[in-house]
Amino acid sequence: MIKRFKILFFLIYTVSYNAQFLPSFTAFMETDMLYNPSVCGNEDFLSSAMGYRYQWTGVNGAPKYLIFSSALPTKNRSVGLGINFLNESIGPNSNNLINANFSYKFLLAQGVLSMGISGGLKNLNYSNDMIEVSNPLDPVFSSGNRSEFSPYFGFGASYVINNLFFGIAIVYCIGNFLFLFIVVIRRIACM
Repeated sequence: MIKRFKILFFLIYTVSYNAQFLPSFTAFMETDMLYNPSVCGNEDFLSSAMGYRYQWTGVNGAPKYLIFSSALPTKNRSVGLGINFLNESIGPNSNNLINANFSYKFLLAQGVLSMGISGGLKNLNYSNDMIEVSNPLDPVFSSGNRSEFSPYFGFGASYVINNLFFGIAIVYCIGNFLFLFIVVIRRIACM
């Protein structure tokens, strides 16, 4: 038994971990397509959501978030399409994400199973302009501004039965294979 704990301990501490890329919103149900691509096209009409959050007003480099999501069903009611845009600015960092979503719905005997994929581009920017250093020759801060582009890919599944929604998603699969893992259970007011 102790040998198993040692192996588990070794595996946990030898894996590289990263913080989340996607911010958490208190009203994530309006922006749920950002977290789970299987929900795009769930409504019978074009649905869009836009949000802006500015924390710590008056503080230089305070966190700012802008998000836009839009989804629509197609003529084939089993297919949904959507798009997301996210801009996040915190201090010298600025992150942008734009992605497209595709979902397919399977009608089952007691509910609807949706599966979706998401793909797009992520842009990470770092600007030294906001950093004040006591030694301008410090090699850590002399590299200047950086900008990196990387692909973005995600997968999600959801199941709706009666008034319950169950969802699971893996977003940002490229690079750090399982970057974010979300399980959502919520009540749906009207079906």
